[in-house]
Amino acid sequence: MKRVFTYILLFCLFTGCAPNQNSIKQSKIHYEMGILYFQEGDYVRALQEFVRAKDLNDSDKFVWNALGLAYKERKLLKEAKDAFERAISIDRDYSEAYNNLGVLYLEEGKYKESIRYFEKAVKNIFYTTPELAYNNMGFAYEKLNDQLNAEKNYKEAISINPSFSPAYINLARIYEQQGRYKEAEEVLNKFLTAFENHLEVNFALGSFLVRTGQKDRAKRYLMKVINIDSRSELAKASKKILEEIK
Repeated sequence: MKRVFTYILLFCLFTGCAPNQNSIKQSKIHYEMGILYFQEGDYVRALQEFVRAKDLNDSDKFVWNALGLAYKERKLLKEAKDAFERAISIDRDYSEAYNNLGVLYLEEGKYKESIRYFEKAVKNIFYTTPELAYNNMGFAYEKLNDQLNAEKNYKEAISINPSFSPAYINLARIYEQQGRYKEAEEVLNKFLTAFENHLEVNFALGSFLVRTGQKDRAKRYLMKVINIDSRSELAKASKKILEEIK
């Protein structure tokens, strides 16, 4: 199951502009248009709008952060790094940019470097979504075969945000790798107690039960995935698994 690295693209509405600062106002318009294109998956037009926003106001950290994300989607990794670093140079406490830069290094396999940026992200006590950085940091430690620190960071992410499903899935995977099957199942069941119709966690638990030889119990969760969203990719995967374990 693919790991999904979560990014933050802040939709910052400027609260006020000084008189006669028309370029700042125009920058805001292009930035907001870029956000809409980005959310629709039109990364070319998003990039165009963010570049225009940057050209009009190159001192806005949100614009540079958004520009970095758009560059990343276009596989322009050097430009993405430069944009995130520029955002950080504007605000040394800008956790979202630290996290996004860490994700770039994580995906490049530079795990120790990525951890350095995730640690900077969570140092800011005003960071509103630190669970993202803790989860990403856990995955980096996992890739370094440091399961102790991986577990620690996944648990921290859950502690901060009990509704953050990726950390539950990742923590359960760590337990499974260690042969701690009961704890792995408990972690996923704990989440489903509060969010019983969560697609990814139902699939994770169903798949786990198949791997541990509990095929009859697995069918319940895999069927639930299909019932929740029969057109999803996870529903297709569930149908395939169910065919295999008949």
